Amino acid sequence: MNTSSKNIDLLEGADEELVVAGPLERNWRGIGIALFVIAAMCSLIVAAVFLFTPFSVAVYNTRTPVTLSDILNNGLLSPIENLEWLDADRVVIKSSEKIRIVDTTVTPPHSRVYAGEEVLARYGKVNSWSLSHDGKYMTMSYDERKQKRYRHSQWAAYKIARIPDTYSDTDVIKFENVGPHRTGDELLLLFKWNPKSNDFVFVHSNDIYYSEGPGSSSVFRLTNDSDPLIYNGICDWIYEEEILSSNAALWWSKSGQYLAFLTIDDRQVEQIQFPVFQRKQYPSMNSVPYPKTGVERLPHITLSIWNKATKEIRRMRIVLRHESLMTYLFSASWVTLHGRDHLIAVFANRYQNVTSITICTFDSSKCVLNYDQRYAIGQQRLWAEPEDYRIRFFTDDAYFVQLPHRKANGEVFTQVAKIIVAPHLTDGRVTFLSMGDYDVVSINAYNKNRNLLYFLAAAPLPSQRHLYVTSGSSTSHIAEAHCVTCGIAPNCTFQEVVFSEDADKYVLSCRGFGFPHVHLSSISSNNTLLKEFAESEMLEQRFSEKAWPTPHFESVTLRDGYVALVKMLLPPGFHRGALDSKYPVVVSV
Repeated sequence: MNTSSKNIDLLEGADEELVVAGPLERNWRGIGIALFVIAAMCSLIVAAVFLFTPFSVAVYNTRTPVTLSDILNNGLLSPIENLEWLDADRVVIKSSEKIRIVDTTVTPPHSRVYAGEEVLARYGKVNSWSLSHDGKYMTMSYDERKQKRYRHSQWAAYKIARIPDTYSDTDVIKFENVGPHRTGDELLLLFKWNPKSNDFVFVHSNDIYYSEGPGSSSVFRLTNDSDPLIYNGICDWIYEEEILSSNAALWWSKSGQYLAFLTIDDRQVEQIQFPVFQRKQYPSMNSVPYPKTGVERLPHITLSIWNKATKEIRRMRIVLRHESLMTYLFSASWVTLHGRDHLIAVFANRYQNVTSITICTFDSSKCVLNYDQRYAIGQQRLWAEPEDYRIRFFTDDAYFVQLPHRKANGEVFTQVAKIIVAPHLTDGRVTFLSMGDYDVVSINAYNKNRNLLYFLAAAPLPSQRHLYVTSGSSTSHIAEAHCVTCGIAPNCTFQEVVFSEDADKYVLSCRGFGFPHVHLSSISSNNTLLKEFAESEMLEQRFSEKAWPTPHFESVTLRDGYVALVKMLLPPGFHRGALDSKYPVVVSV
């Protein structure tokens, strides 16, 4: 055999050996190796994600964000719609289905149904309600005939119900209409019970009416202007939205013998028109009296006091240093000084940098200047806020009010001042109560027996709200006010507090993110949480299923040295270090 044939034989043998290894075997081996590599890589990726993903993000991925429908259908709101103290021991709680009265004198506090669906749903959905001073009567307005006016006001039909002492669904509840003619078709703008008896006043077509109480067939008309641009006892848009934050511009005295009311005349004020978009294809046009900056024609105001016993009205003469200082009425409230009813009326100039606190009496028919406050303090040019002058607490010879207080370091804080009132009512003497370097948000209670004043402050951090207490005397040995509700409940650093009449028991509401807890506590129990009013397993479940934003606070120093506190609501799962992510931002200044 020659060489060439030998080579051919060898090659043929080699081919036969390769075929023995098999192409199928080689493919399976490669596939197996590839699958092993892929599985290993996937395991490494999963491990890396698990190890380096923050726990908060992992939790967020199991929850759903808060949606617009959650807000519109009120699915995340507290079951408590309204809460107020009836007296020192009883709390009235309104939910969607019923009104309960909680007796806090027993342990644990006991609640009973005051009014159920038989009362609340008989004439439709209740829009607003209020109880008489003894709780025997309740007035209600209804959604069905409600006509929206401004933010805090509407025209509505009112009814009064007589509630039995021991209510049950089988009781026959008697209702009666409220209005000048009690037809049931008359729409009212305001209703106010007398704080000491079951008589009341209401406003119909911008005029004030008085009734001796449920069952009375006659009403007494206090005002008779009958002009849509003259408002008696109610607010125009400016006063409701910007000053009083309420529709009410009338105030009963503590004794129930006097009624003070504001009259606003807008006939000379220019009106602004704006479109209103409703369910119709085209918008309608509305107009309101609105004085713009710099215009000369402003609302003309008068303050009057009505004597219930004599049915006499006296218009108050305002005695100030200059007529320009009474451009706006900032507030009006009744106090008892030197054993008599006095009306404290606070006026401000147009720039709101000078306020004048006056004291009014029916007998004198005038309001005399007790104290004026200027808001040019050192190099700072400040302005007054109406809510600082909601004067509710007093002693026999003094009242408490929030005023700007310049500390030794030059900083200015809004704090509690005690103004001493002499029998002649003029020349008030101001002293500031002991407290730290923070702003007071509101004065909440004054215990006359212990001479202790309770207030809500933006402290210990400016982003928080806690209840503090200090002595009602500036000469007290107490060096500084101390916090009452710091750490009282978990996740509750932004609070609202409503005290009972005796300034002992209080209702604590936790605001901000998280479940809206509402607790009953008291000073005498050493601020122990006595009862939870807003218990709802269903609502707690909804909250646990939602991914909430994270609040973050920073301090920013402005050019003039002022330090501004900035609050940011960061989306769930947000990483501040992630520069490759972009988010839309809504800025509120």
